[in-house]
Amino acid sequence: MPSNSIVICARSKDLRARIEATLSAAEYATVSVPTHADAMAAVRRMPADLIVAEGLAASGAVASLRTAIDGRVTPILLLA
Repeated sequence: MPSNSIVICARSKDLRARIEATLSAAEYATVSVPTHADAMAAVRRMPADLIVAEGLAASGAVASLRTAIDGRVTPILLLA
C-alpha cells in the first residue's frame, strides 16, 4: 500500500465513487473531491502520490495542481 493517498478530483459524484471503489478495492488510500480548489487543499494538507483528475485539461489548472506542494511535482492522470 502506498505511503500517501491518491486524490480523485471529478465533478461527477458517480465517477468519483467508481474510481474510489476501484482503488480502495486494491487497498489504495484515497481522498475524493469535486473541484480543483478542493484538490489543491487536499494535497496541501496531505501529500498525494497521484492525482486522478477529470475535466482539468481545458481549465489550465493542471500546472498549479502538479506543483501545489513546494519542491515536489505530483503526477496527474487526466480523464477526459
